[in-house]
Amino acid sequence: MKKFFVAILAVLMGIGMAMGQKRTFEVENLTTGVDVYSNDGARAAVLIKAPSSVSLSFSTQLDNVLVARRDVEGSDSTYLLIFETGKIYRERELVIVADNFNNVFLNLGDLQAKELWTYRLWDPNATVGVSCYLGFRNKGEEEFKALNYSGAKNQYVLASQCSDVDSVENARLIALADTCIMLRYRADAAYEVGDLRTASALYYKLLGINSADTYAQSRAAAAAAAFNDDCTTIYSNADYSYNQKDYKTALELYNSIINKKCANSSLAVDKVNEIQRVLNSRKDHTHVITYQYQSNSPIGISTGSYNMNKWGAFFEISFNTKVFDAIRGDLKFKDGENVKDATDAQGKKIRGDYPELNLAFGWTHKIYAPVWIYFGPGVTGKMYYGEYNEKNYPWNKDAHELSSNMSSTDDETKEDAYKHKNFAFAVSPTIGLCVKYSYFAVRIGYQYRFSIQSKLQDFIGRSRLTVGVGVAF
Repeated sequence: MKKFFVAILAVLMGIGMAMGQKRTFEVENLTTGVDVYSNDGARAAVLIKAPSSVSLSFSTQLDNVLVARRDVEGSDSTYLLIFETGKIYRERELVIVADNFNNVFLNLGDLQAKELWTYRLWDPNATVGVSCYLGFRNKGEEEFKALNYSGAKNQYVLASQCSDVDSVENARLIALADTCIMLRYRADAAYEVGDLRTASALYYKLLGINSADTYAQSRAAAAAAAFNDDCTTIYSNADYSYNQKDYKTALELYNSIINKKCANSSLAVDKVNEIQRVLNSRKDHTHVITYQYQSNSPIGISTGSYNMNKWGAFFEISFNTKVFDAIRGDLKFKDGENVKDATDAQGKKIRGDYPELNLAFGWTHKIYAPVWIYFGPGVTGKMYYGEYNEKNYPWNKDAHELSSNMSSTDDETKEDAYKHKNFAFAVSPTIGLCVKYSYFAVRIGYQYRFSIQSKLQDFIGRSRLTVGVGVAF
């Protein structure tokens, strides 16, 4: 009998000691660094996740803790705590109290406005004397933390066979493990075959589920760096081919950059458009160069682009050989040039030298292939001697017609007036048609001249026709 009472006493003492011993929570920091707490003030928030079977209370040494809400999901509870922020709270420490558990201390001194920190409390000894479901679930979460997603799924599947299973939570955990397994498998496969952009994106998706996955972190960084290096190398090779005018190779490389969706894809698109423009220009022979002829300025050239689907531009210049003489200073006043119908010793009519230069530029547009219209502004310059007389320049019936204020001057002075160089200018808009077929082109244009000085209108001419022939390429 005595032995029986001793045994009962020993059992009661053991139970008492077990009941008096407190357990310790494991603390897991789930803060991602990208979560925010939206509010109008300078407040921040902390989420505490813990088993719903345990009731928690909170306090700090600096202020009261505002528990905004408590949500229960499956076997877990989530507490939303709101805190004021500022320098006066730099020493704040959160104390979490639960029955039969040692207090948990969290340093919140670095908590800044708008931030959202997340922590999870769990009991590593939860499988001792607890339900079948919680035991397997906790083992699964341990495997998940160890990045063994297949092992975690196996534990969750075993948990689903328990009679006290939380079906909603367990289904979510199995789906989460399946997603991680699938993402890692696809990411690794893409990484191995060199599809670095896809691999990087998949690893980052995995990190969105488990931000503590160090394997995914290192692989994502490596894939992103290798992908950027690959894009840079391809773009450099494409630029080299482009500069060497190897447009076929350059086009393939630029399109490769676009298909890979590299960061420099927009630059590659611009280059592709430029190459296509050059190739289409060659195919359509859009560039035209012609030799231009115009009375009084028979030496001329025109160049321009005559595009199939958009506006182009042209430039033309024409002059006579006297321009070269004027540049060298070889032009001289000819005796008798100022006398009407004067002839030389051989009986030839004396004509003065009048250097002339025409410039024009403007736009081109297709009317209907193979005909294009061109038009634009221009300018004409022409040199002459002496003081112009509207009635009979370049000759004078009488030296007195040079100027009314020269009537009393001597003959030598009057003669010198004819030898002085002067210039006439006109605004000369031009319009015309260009016909091009294959490698050949013909241009016909009309130029009207508006003299800057009305008295020089007849001298500089009122209009001119221009004819040009050349090549299209």
